[in-house]
Formats: sequence, C-alpha cells, structure tokens
Amino acid sequence: MKMIAMLSGELSISARYFSPFANVSKDDCTNLKGTFGVGRGHTWVPWNYPQRVAVVKKVDSFKETLAKQNFPPKQVRSKVTDFIAKQKSRQEFVPLLGELTDKAHVKPLHLKNNAWQYFFKGILKESVRKSRLPNTCKKFTDVPADCAFSWVITAFQMEVKCKSIARKAKEWFDDTQGLGVDLTYRFTGKDSKRFCHNFMLLIKRLSHENDSQAERQRVIVFAFLGLRLRDAVSLFNRFDTTEEQLSQLTKTAVEYFRVNALFVVTSVNPTVWTLGHVVPVHARQVFEKYGQGLATVTMEGREAKHIFLKRLSENTSYQRRWVDIFKHEFIMMVWLPEQGFIPSENKAQNAAYIPSRVFDDPAYCYCGLQKACSTDEKCTFCSDPVMRLIEKSVQEGKIAPGLK
Repeated sequence: MKMIAMLSGELSISARYFSPFANVSKDDCTNLKGTFGVGRGHTWVPWNYPQRVAVVKKVDSFKETLAKQNFPPKQVRSKVTDFIAKQKSRQEFVPLLGELTDKAHVKPLHLKNNAWQYFFKGILKESVRKSRLPNTCKKFTDVPADCAFSWVITAFQMEVKCKSIARKAKEWFDDTQGLGVDLTYRFTGKDSKRFCHNFMLLIKRLSHENDSQAERQRVIVFAFLGLRLRDAVSLFNRFDTTEEQLSQLTKTAVEYFRVNALFVVTSVNPTVWTLGHVVPVHARQVFEKYGQGLATVTMEGREAKHIFLKRLSENTSYQRRWVDIFKHEFIMMVWLPEQGFIPSENKAQNAAYIPSRVFDDPAYCYCGLQKACSTDEKCTFCSDPVMRLIEKSVQEGKIAPGLK
C-alpha cells in the first residue's frame, strides 16, 4: 500500500484517510455496519481520478497561499496535511500513473504477512501481561520458566518453528523489559505459513487452567481471530477460485474485521480494515474479469527469483549482463522444453495454508489443535461456551451478554 500511495501522489498510510483504495478515515474505520464497494449504498467507495485531480488543484492553491506567509517548514507541512484531511481526501500530487491508479488492486503477500505480524504482537503483549513479571526481570534469562511469556517464546521456537521470531522477541525483552516500544519484526511468507499451520499451539501455551474469566475470554478471542485469519488467507491466496469460495471469503473477512473491532485492544488498523473490506471486493473483481483468484496479482516467490538472477549476473561481465541472463532464461524455459527436456519440478512442501491434518486425522480439530478425545467434535477451545458467545457477538455486531 505504501508503494501505491507513492505512485498515486498520496499521503502516507498514517494519514487520517489512510487507505489508497477507499475514502475511509480513522474516525469511521471501526463502523461495524459499514460496507465497501462501487456505486451508491456503500459506506466507503473507491477514489476516482477526477476527484483526485480536483483535490490536487485545491492543495496547490493552498500551498501558494502559505508560501506568502512566514510559517516554519514543519508548521507548513502540518497545515497542508490538515487541509487535505478537511477535503476528505489523501491526495497531494497528481498521480504518476495517471488514470491507471484507479485500477490498482490489493496485493495478498504483504497483507497476509502484516496481518499475522499484528496477531503475533497481540499474543506477545498478552503473554507479557499475564506473566506479571517482577521489576527484577531485566533480561529474558531472568524470566521464570513457568510463566506465559516463557511458554509462548518456547512455542515460537520449538513448536511453530519460527526461531528467528523467538530470537527477536528475546532481544526485544532484553532492551525494553516488555514495556514501551513494540517489537518490530518483518514477517516473511514462510513465517505466515507456519503461523497458519500452528497458531493454535501458541493459544494453548497462552492459556492456563487458573485463568480468570477475562483472561480466558482474551485467549478465546485470539483463537477465533487466528482461525478467521487463517481461513481468509487460504481463500484469497488462490490462483483458482470459485463463486462459493468468494462468498465464503466475504463472510470470513468480515468476521475477522469485527472481532478486531469488538474485542482487540488496538482495534482496527489499515491492515485489518483492508483485509476485512477491500480484499473480498478486489478478489471478486479479479474473478469476474479474469476468472482467477486474487493470487494472480501476488508477488510471492519473486524475491527468490530476484536473488537467483543476482547470483547469475555475478558470473557475467557488466556489459553483457542482461544479454547472458535472458539467454539463460530462454534456454531453460523455452529451448530445452522444445527439445523434449522437461526440468524436474520441486513440489513445494506445505503449500496449503490449512494443514492437511485437520481433514485427514480425526484426532485434530479444524483449528489445527489436537482434541482431548478423537471422538470429540471440537477441541477444548473451539467447544468453549465463550467461543459461541464471541461468534454470536461477531454475527450481531455487538458484544453479547456474558462477555466483557
């Protein structure tokens, strides 16, 4: 979204009107009844090019007025951004892409990674809060082994198999003692896939039999949130999709948005709003035009390709670099197959976002966690009465009686 904002001549994602795709603002993004789409009857609609240009003209005129006055640069910038917000816009310059900017669609890769990163931060903060660590814990090595924070970090490393996340979390605690600045860690596609398969193991480690009602509710909220996120990721990261799957995506995405808005302390951010409202609409647009899923516009796997090309270029001279690269690509991708030489395919492991065990092994619940008994319909979290109340709250758009 940052790249789209730059090419579209817009303010950054931190602006009051934060989305490059719709006229949503920080003031109304938590509207549980709001809808996004093209045409009348929707709370939020896409930006259009004539509207963008009209705002740019007003902004240019306002800047000329400010130039005649003696304001400090920081104050000038603040006045410009406030003026743009009052126009109910985020447009500052004429889009570099021209009218093509209105055809931009959300890219699944980074949205998926950002959503799981957001989920991870919530789990991490809750584990620190539940641990009630004394002031004497200055380093991770001082953290008791029998507290939620220690259990969750161990699960990151040993069960979810995200060792780099566990290492970063330990370093973050050493620097901040779990207070103040949030952990900054950029999720990769591999991290997101591992979370899709094993996020419930974190929920299991976060939970404790002595949890209060409020603590139990927060744990179940994370379970519901992770399950909806996993299913949504599975549905919008597809090249081939169906009408039924698109309808399911709309329902799942809205539920993901609503559980964040109703129960999560940090509520709704640009990633949550985009996944909840823009993704289903863009997925349907791509399907109606091309007959394919939203993964058609993904960049996943491109970075590995770029690394390969970089290594290949190191074996060529600077002057003939691109000639040799394209020659290599032509031989491998066109000439050899035409001669009957078919390269062996390395089938990706764990290509699906929903682990196969939830379909193949009756001992596992649909969420991915092992059941207490294989004959049970669900695991202890999914069958919890609090889970049913959360589902009711999300469907009705208001917190059900019995929940806090």
